Amino acid sequence: MEKAGDIFRALLDRRLLARGEQYAAFFGSWTQVAGDQISAHSEIKDIRHGVVVIEVDHPGWIQLIQLRQHSLLEALRRRFPDLGIRVLRLQLPRAGERQEAPPVPPAAPPRAEATAELPAEDRPGEPTPSAQETLEQLPHNELRAVLQRLADGISKRASGKS
Repeated sequence: MEKAGDIFRALLDRRLLARGEQYAAFFGSWTQVAGDQISAHSEIKDIRHGVVVIEVDHPGWIQLIQLRQHSLLEALRRRFPDLGIRVLRLQLPRAGERQEAPPVPPAAPPRAEATAELPAEDRPGEPTPSAQETLEQLPHNELRAVLQRLADGISKRASGKS
């Protein structure tokens, strides 16, 4: 006959094992939830009291993740309802933990003959292309359309037409 303590311990061990497997699946799911591009620059670091802590390697990625925060939060909630996920908290690595990029050596001053090889818009003293010319050169139609709407909105606000 087994002791009550042994039975309780075995039951508790199974519960802990199941909970541990759930957490392992949760931490491993970020790539499927966020996608390859976002997950390459971020990772889930912790979850406590319904707050998922996501560490991001650059402030620009924080902004991009914030744009998708609602859909990411909903996807995590659907996959892991038992975790009671309420909020995503985005943060940069702590100063001591941050992986520093190697320093970039200072650029040498341009030589006269090197300046002639530059495209006209990059040569000192040359006129730069207009925003419209630059937009027309973009190969991605979606990006071009988004930037065009942004430029139009800025122009309207600048001219006082809201």
